[in-house]
Amino acid sequence: MIPEWNPMPDATCSRPEYGGQSASTHETEWKSMRVLITGGNGFIGRNLAHTLEEAGHKVLIIDSRPPAAGAYAGACEWLPVDIQRMGAGDLDASVRSCDCIVHLAATVGVETIAKNIAASVVNNFESSRRVIDACRRRGKFLVLFSTSEVYGTLQSETDSFSEEDRLVLGSPLVDGLRGGYAGSKIVTEYLALAHHRARLQGTRGSPGKQCADPDR
Repeated sequence: MIPEWNPMPDATCSRPEYGGQSASTHETEWKSMRVLITGGNGFIGRNLAHTLEEAGHKVLIIDSRPPAAGAYAGACEWLPVDIQRMGAGDLDASVRSCDCIVHLAATVGVETIAKNIAASVVNNFESSRRVIDACRRRGKFLVLFSTSEVYGTLQSETDSFSEEDRLVLGSPLVDGLRGGYAGSKIVTEYLALAHHRARLQGTRGSPGKQCADPDR
């Protein structure tokens, strides 16, 4: 059961009307937000949760793994459940109760992914699709994390990648199925971008990271 969030009396959350203009031309002020972090028990999620709480925000974490003892000193709320298996009503209620959603949940671990590439691909896409759709329906601000794997493999130690580079994943017949993980992440980036192109205002970013503020 997901409790409704009641903002503190002095909490403000201004959401500018874009009026057909780029979101970058507006100032957006967020105070005392309630932030949902999916996959919040990972390295990035833990540090993000700590930073948000220190800044005075409320944090709700959804992760299939329970928090380790002493991992969180703050008062984060927890829902120990897999996004892919979470009831549609519970996911919608969680998204509705928050101001901003940070989607980090994904299959982790090189060995886990390599041994279960099919399950990893399905998990990454389906969990992302569910979160994106819930944010779209509720008009919530979404920060969608991707992976550096989308850039492919460096050819030498002196090579580097730019966010403007074309993606080179290689052939599964030559390079194996490692590109499947990257592919599942790329598809979610395109899904977020597709909603933007459908005039859901505010999507911006580049391969490796996408941010979306779907219009209500």
